Amino acid sequence: MLLDKLKIELIEQKKSKFKGNIYHYSQVNFAYNSNKIEGSKLTENETEEIFETNSYIPKSDNIVKLDDLIEMKNHFRLFDYCLDIINSVIIFYVFILSAMRINP
Repeated sequence: MLLDKLKIELIEQKKSKFKGNIYHYSQVNFAYNSNKIEGSKLTENETEEIFETNSYIPKSDNIVKLDDLIEMKNHFRLFDYCLDIINSVIIFYVFILSAMRINP
């Protein structure tokens, strides 16, 4: 089934830590859009920097709330946790559909 292949591919890409793959894209875009809905002021580029480097160095004098940074890191962890525990195609399908609603 296609969803099984997607799940396996995402897990393999997570292990590879290669930038620019589906896993990387999903992590950055799902986290950015989800946190934007919650009112985060972080940009997509800042989100990607946090994901890639596990750190954040502001490039301007704009104030970034600590809560925004914590929420972003928690979203990355949640995505990984879901990949690690998903054994049911149905649960994974619901997860993907929910994420797609965030980023149409």
